[in-house]
Amino acid sequence: MMTEAELWHMQLLAAENTFVGMDNVATIIFAYLATAYFVGGKLSRFQAVLATVFFVFVASVFSAVAFTEYRRTVYFLRELTENYGVSAMLPNAVILLVGGIVLALLIPACVYFMYQVRRNAKAVESTG
Repeated sequence: MMTEAELWHMQLLAAENTFVGMDNVATIIFAYLATAYFVGGKLSRFQAVLATVFFVFVASVFSAVAFTEYRRTVYFLRELTENYGVSAMLPNAVILLVGGIVLALLIPACVYFMYQVRRNAKAVESTG
């Protein structure tokens, strides 16, 4: 059994890793959306597919890291609650579920945005 100080240390490390994972997800999403918005219509099909495959892979990895680390944060906080009477300020089970769903839906939403940008660019080219 871990001491209270060790549990706090592990909980805070897991929380920090969660935020780093979320920061990486936000960064890669912003980069992909900026690419889609500014040059998505000008990319060749190969370039768009390559960028999309890279985006889906990297965003999935960072999302999995963030989700896993958040689960560890919840685990260590639960151990602190059970063993040392520490109370959580937030309903962690709800945040875990909602956060996982949001991360899972952001990736296909971004890919759909790229698809729309490319489709609209082709429609403008064919009419203009």
